[in-house]
Amino acid sequence: MGMPYFSKETKTKSNIIEILSQEWPLTAKKIFFMIKKKGAKNISYQAVFKALQELVKEKVIAKNGREYIISPIWAQKSNILLKALQEKYEDAGLITSRKEVEELNFPTMKSLWIDVINKLKRGYFGESKQIYMKLNRLFFLPFPSEDINFLKKYLKDKEVIIFCKDSSFLSQFVKKYLESFNVKIYLGVIGKPLTEIDIGGCILYMHDEPERKLEKEINNAFKLKETNEKFWQFYGKIFDTQNPCKLIIRRNQEFVRKNRQEMEELYKKVKAKA
Repeated sequence: MGMPYFSKETKTKSNIIEILSQEWPLTAKKIFFMIKKKGAKNISYQAVFKALQELVKEKVIAKNGREYIISPIWAQKSNILLKALQEKYEDAGLITSRKEVEELNFPTMKSLWIDVINKLKRGYFGESKQIYMKLNRLFFLPFPSEDINFLKKYLKDKEVIIFCKDSSFLSQFVKKYLESFNVKIYLGVIGKPLTEIDIGGCILYMHDEPERKLEKEINNAFKLKETNEKFWQFYGKIFDTQNPCKLIIRRNQEFVRKNRQEMEELYKKVKAKA
């Protein structure tokens, strides 16, 4: 039971569904007069009645006594189908009907970043040759090897610039690793108190408070006088800890344009000082 295809010859069926989607239940006679009012002056009552019987047979509409409504089951299945199609078209960049501002909540820092990676794989943020990031501090994120390989491939032909406020031993340590991803990193750059990523047609914000809590945990982890294996086991658990995080995605074109200009200006200043 999928969405029916309405050609020009079956425009009557399309009119019936449009009318019943706005007002229901309706009798055949009422539907007939409403179709004529829409401009189909030459339509006959017999043609409307025939179209109604066919739609009932196709289980697109349901009849109760003398009145008709759109089948709830058909409406639900059609909604699922169209929603899935819309998401695929959005991912492919064929349509841009997503909200200008999205707020997504996650139980852990790790789940937030995994969602960001999955969105990158689907082209959710759009394409761009440059990616800017403002971070308060640098962290290792315990991604599986397949995600690490994806990121290396994804970033290979892009210019990625990261401005990091922190310049501690931890950030310096992570910087050396991230530079193998073809990333330019500048430490000690004063910025806003939010993690900010400028990518494709989006600006991503991540609230800072969870990171502050994690920073203390991670600094404690570096004090461990244990083997490397025990350190990474402890480190990985930190990002799995219940620690509510929020991701905000903004898509307003004018906002994105102005933000990118600010990033470009900051890059020029930082590069001149380096």
